[in-house]
Amino acid sequence: MTRKSAHAQKTSSRSRRAQTALALTLAVATCLLVLPAVASAKVDKKYAKAYAAKVGACAAMEDAHRREYNGFLDNLVSTANEMKPLIGSPDPDDQIRLGQLTQFAQEAHDMWVTQMTPAHRRTLKVMKAVYPDCKAWFSQAADKVVFHGATSQLVRGFDATNDAFMHLATSYGFLAQQNIAGAQAEIAQAAKVIGQAEPNIDAGLARLKALER
Repeated sequence: MTRKSAHAQKTSSRSRRAQTALALTLAVATCLLVLPAVASAKVDKKYAKAYAAKVGACAAMEDAHRREYNGFLDNLVSTANEMKPLIGSPDPDDQIRLGQLTQFAQEAHDMWVTQMTPAHRRTLKVMKAVYPDCKAWFSQAADKVVFHGATSQLVRGFDATNDAFMHLATSYGFLAQQNIAGAQAEIAQAAKVIGQAEPNIDAGLARLKALER
């Protein structure tokens, strides 16, 4: 530490107080300029409840989507496993059961086309609307950037899981043709897509949650 000169030591107490006050004023002004831009990272207080509800809705939609996917996959794998030993069997009962499973696989494929695909597109549209609907709830430009990144990450992940659903539907289509190998290849592809999508979904939701008050 540099020692003060003898002249400085003779400075009046009033002058020292004035210098201290000026230094504090400058420090506070600096904090006011810097902190909101880099340390806020929160939704504006008056929109806190609405934002929390929006994030909760996104999480609920993703949870429902995940349960639906798991159910679709479980039924698919169960159907494939049951069909495999029946294909080529000379037993009439086996052939009756194989016909039933084949019909079920075709119906499951058709359900994807007629019901699940439109429903998933609507859900994806809702998620894509989160950023434009809520960006005005953030006063700071830096917070809007964080919010946009989080919503984009969530949308990318959710969109990819819809692609994984498509692979499962295609797998059902192969089962309807009694093509076990083709069905298994589509299941494997779906698993690959999900493995890439879920980290984006989880991270996007976590980042959105972190912006809550």
